[in-house]
Amino acid sequence: MTAVDLFSGCGGISVGLRNAGIDVLAGLDVEEKYLCSFRHNFPNSQALNDDLTNIPPADLIKILGLEPFQLDLLVGGPPCQGFSKNVPRSRRFLEDSRNQLVAFFLNFCGTLKPRMIMMENVAEMKNGFDQAYTLEILDR
Repeated sequence: MTAVDLFSGCGGISVGLRNAGIDVLAGLDVEEKYLCSFRHNFPNSQALNDDLTNIPPADLIKILGLEPFQLDLLVGGPPCQGFSKNVPRSRRFLEDSRNQLVAFFLNFCGTLKPRMIMMENVAEMKNGFDQAYTLEILDR
């Protein structure tokens, strides 16, 4: 099985995938300092330093040399600060740019068309903002 890890950071989710026998083809993250660890721990994987909002999903397919429906698993943990109960309610709002990354993740799902999708986030994402994000995920 093969996987691509969006919002990979240093590769925490990727370690679990590798331990389960899944070949992690690439990790993508906006923070170069975290990708240094990813590169060290996954020398045979591509470490892509970019902002997901700057890469059209079709371009990522070309970079990775994939075709739609070829990838087994697309994983990602979009930033959760806009949903987290650890952030005071007065500083959480629907239009938080970090929350919008969920929609970008879904765009990649729609273009890559992997056999499976795993998205990690905080529990409050399900109920927050009158379930706006939950409804979008289910709809898409």
